[in-house]
Amino acid sequence: MYEAPSTAGEPPRTVTLTTCNPKYSAAQRLVVKAALDGPEALPDPLGLKGAKLTDTGLSGDGGSRLPTFIAGLIAAFVGGLWWLAFHRHPRWTNWFAGAIPFAVALFFFYSYLERVLPANY
Repeated sequence: MYEAPSTAGEPPRTVTLTTCNPKYSAAQRLVVKAALDGPEALPDPLGLKGAKLTDTGLSGDGGSRLPTFIAGLIAAFVGGLWWLAFHRHPRWTNWFAGAIPFAVALFFFYSYLERVLPANY
């Protein structure tokens, strides 16, 4: 892989584009690799020169871990009660009566889980 020369402490500035034909196949693949030659090649239309870029915005919200864990425990508890009630009294009404609260608990669990996961998932 080609890596562009970089200044001290900066990662190499490269981009790789891939495409294939037919879709999702490796029969015909085209890979294009490019590197930024110098700092003058990078335009700054927003005036962000010297701005410090961090990856914290892509790592997920760490403050949502506890609510995610609690919502997961609640969903597991509701699911366990649903399973116990349905196996003791196997009627369609018990299945339906347990499915609704379990779906609501899962909705909240996945809502919190979405906040914890990184942005690229």
